[in-house]
Formats: sequence, structure tokens, C-alpha cells
Amino acid sequence: MKEVQVSDGIVPLGEFKAQAAKLLKRLGESGEPMVITQNGRPAGVLLSPREFDLIQERQRFLESVAAGLADAEAGIGITGAEVKGARVDYEKVGVDELIAIAPPGSPLAGARHSMHRLAHSKLVIREVGSGTRQTTESLLAEHGIDLDSLDIALELGTGEAVVTAVEGGLGAAIVSRLVAQRALALGSVVELDIEGFPAERPFYAVTPKGGPSQSSRAFLDYLRESIARE
Repeated sequence: MKEVQVSDGIVPLGEFKAQAAKLLKRLGESGEPMVITQNGRPAGVLLSPREFDLIQERQRFLESVAAGLADAEAGIGITGAEVKGARVDYEKVGVDELIAIAPPGSPLAGARHSMHRLAHSKLVIREVGSGTRQTTESLLAEHGIDLDSLDIALELGTGEAVVTAVEGGLGAAIVSRLVAQRALALGSVVELDIEGFPAERPFYAVTPKGGPSQSSRAFLDYLRESIARE
């Protein structure tokens, strides 16, 4: 899904009512989602039909990678989550850190908070099927928190889009430290001190059952060595 453009992708409800035809035309041409706000708070998100279809396909992304490798004569892939029942082999090759971030003026900034405090804040999260989303759900479940109880402002398709939404003041989020590092350096977001964070998210090499090809095995060896040196 395309990123929300904070400059013109956030539209007050009154403005949308007055310019609905014009805004819907722009939505269809650009494909960029629009956040409709009411009383200064996100109330809904408008997507073009194409972007909506893409979101429906996100859930099948990991399955497609796994199925493609399972049917391939040779190949290797990198993913942030395992797919149960897939006819492939997974090998953990590295880890990433997930952190909680928020706009600098957030009430969550500057003090330590519980996971429940974060969960009761307005959140921007990744789409269903992403490795970040799966890790987030697991972390919340460990603290007895159900995803359906969250106050979700937006669900977005990339970590970069999530960081942009947080920069725009739409809520807090759980993202990869690597994805957030530029915004952290600029001071447009802050890392929150939340119990359970930072949290590790694994990365897996995915290969067909029976082992990878010689070239894929060589790449996998190189990848292991490179990670071990860091």
C-alpha cells in the first residue's frame, strides 16, 4: 500500500463532504490513501479499489513465497515469519529489533510504561501477514492483550509508511529499529520506554524441501558469514 502523504493525504470530514467528487477523483488517479479526520482525530481511511485489492493480497504474500520455493527446482528467500504447513525449510539467519515509537510530544514519551499503557493508546500498525504484525501480536498475547481491543488509527503496508504516520501525529507504533533510525536521528519520532521492548524479530532463510541448489547454498553460507562478522 502506498504511504499516506501527510501534506495532502489527511482530510477533515467537512472538507471531504464539500469536495467529495474532487477528492475521490484524486484518490483514483494517485492511489494514495486518504485519512479522514473528525474533530482532529482519525475517523477512517479511503483506499482506491486497486489499493484495497493489494491489501487483500498481503495476507497471501508469505504463503506465495513459500509455495513458490516449494515448487521450484532451486531458490532461496528471506522472510520475517514462518508459514505453518509450507513445503519449505526455514533457517534463522539473523534478528532485527522491534521498538515502540511515538511523536516527540506524546504523553508516552519521557517515562517508562507498561505494555498495557501502550496498548490503550492510539496505534498505527502493519498489515495482516507481515512479520512485524505477527511479532506484535505475539508480544501482546504474552501480556494478555487481544488485538481486537486496540485503538487502531491505521493499518499500513510498509514500515516506512508506519513511521511517516507517526511523524504526522497519528499515533504510536511498533516498528523495526532499522526502519525508524532516520526518523529517530532527525528527532521526528522518539523511542518509547515500554516493558518488553526492544524485542527481537527473527529473519529466516527459506529454501525448498530437500535443500537449496549449489548456488543458493553458497549464497546462504555467505549470508551466515556476513551476519556472524557483525
